[in-house]
Amino acid sequence: MKVEDMIADIQALTLNELKKMVSLISDSNSNNLVPSVSLLVVSLVSTLSDILESKYEGASTHFFKEVETGLKLGVVDKIKSLQKEKGGASYSLSDISPNDFENGMNYLGQALSETLFSTIHELPETMRTQEMFLRGIEALLANLLHSKFRALGDVHGILDSLCEHVHMNLKALGNKVVPIKTK
Repeated sequence: MKVEDMIADIQALTLNELKKMVSLISDSNSNNLVPSVSLLVVSLVSTLSDILESKYEGASTHFFKEVETGLKLGVVDKIKSLQKEKGGASYSLSDISPNDFENGMNYLGQALSETLFSTIHELPETMRTQEMFLRGIEALLANLLHSKFRALGDVHGILDSLCEHVHMNLKALGNKVVPIKTK
């Protein structure tokens, strides 16, 4: 039996057990259910993340993002229907067509923007500025280019191409590039 088939069997068994748990929860009046179920879910997610990370470096980050996106979108039923409709591994939480590059790019950009905007509020209030936001984007780009794209060759050339595309998008959006004033 192939690994993919074994995983599919485990998924089916797990879903059946979860259905039983949902029935038990629905029929119970206990106040201890939320902590118990939360602990179960956290334990499962944490264990699976550790297993994935031990096998594939960086997999846990991707795994947590998939889980987070699924939770944000409330897509348990949607995932089930997409899996039936499109097949197990070919579903997308974003529900963007595989050929829709523009929407894929905008979806990713929006998700990154939301993360940056929410994360800046974790900094001391004096650092919550447009200047810091831009410096954070600079650090993100430099770190990504250095760690993830160096194998492609000239990271400075990649950055130049990226800047050209940003300028094209700004023109397309009708925005002006306004320099940020520094102190």
